[in-house]
Amino acid sequence: MEDAKLVGVCAMLIASKYGVYYDPLLKLQELTDIWMPMYTIRDILRMKERILKRLESSLNVPTPHTYLFRYINIERTDHETECMIYFFSELALMQHSLIKMCPSLIAASCVHAARCTLKKYPLWTEALQGGTKYSEPQLLECTEILVEAHSQAPKSILNAVYKKYSLDKFKKVALHAPPPGSSTSRTAEPTRVI
Repeated sequence: MEDAKLVGVCAMLIASKYGVYYDPLLKLQELTDIWMPMYTIRDILRMKERILKRLESSLNVPTPHTYLFRYINIERTDHETECMIYFFSELALMQHSLIKMCPSLIAASCVHAARCTLKKYPLWTEALQGGTKYSEPQLLECTEILVEAHSQAPKSILNAVYKKYSLDKFKKVALHAPPPGSSTSRTAEPTRVI
């Protein structure tokens, strides 16, 4: 019976890492707080590994796409903005300078870059900050890289993403002019040059 409880605890931990679009995710420390002194962190991690090996499975590596669905739904984004967000996410895949950045930050920056390009004011809302856990200043470096990639896309040898998002079915979002600036505050007008 004790092993069955441990399997259940580990199954909850594994399940909390998949298909969850809203915080809070189940944390390992929370599980040990609930089940201590029955199980240690080491017990839980060992059982998790056994379950994954038995299922011949492993945890996926998160990518920006992992976060996009959640971030897009924070503000009930219109179709054009959603296409623009995905355009930036595909451009991000080709930016070597983004490798050092967290996938969640890249995804949030795709939303920010799309809102800047489409002039959706405020560019970063309280809801977006709460839902992504990123403030607007934290996004600026990544947003600048994405906007620069957008401005270079038509001339690039690797312009398949640009061509794809120039089609009617994607609302021709690639044809929008990249923004000349980005807001670092909640003002109605851009105050920082990208």
